Amino acid sequence: MTREEAALFEQAEHYARAAAGYGLTNTLADLAVRRKATGDKERAEELWEAAATYGHPAALANIARFRYESHDVDGASRIAREALDQGDAAYPHYTNPVWRKLWPHGIEPDGTPTPFPHDDAWPQTW
Repeated sequence: MTREEAALFEQAEHYARAAAGYGLTNTLADLAVRRKATGDKERAEELWEAAATYGHPAALANIARFRYESHDVDGASRIAREALDQGDAAYPHYTNPVWRKLWPHGIEPDGTPTPFPHDDAWPQTW
């Protein structure tokens, strides 16, 4: 982060990748957040992809969000599904994760979106 603050961006990324190799994946995530805050979304996504390679738990969800925000719904769906398959739904890192936007009623085991439950779909027991 000292290199990042000194505007030595390539060095900051080099050391963040090295730290991620030792399991400190938050360094890549922190850089990704900083790059997005400065408006460099392309570099931020690349850093999230690197973090995903090293197993950062929120990386895939962030990549899916980037794809969704750039109107790549198919790409967002694919990455969000991968994130969910890896247990992303168990991490409370977002109050409104992208998978809720993609599949507001849930997702079936075969990967298809759960349809909206209509009133006539529920059995009348009374």
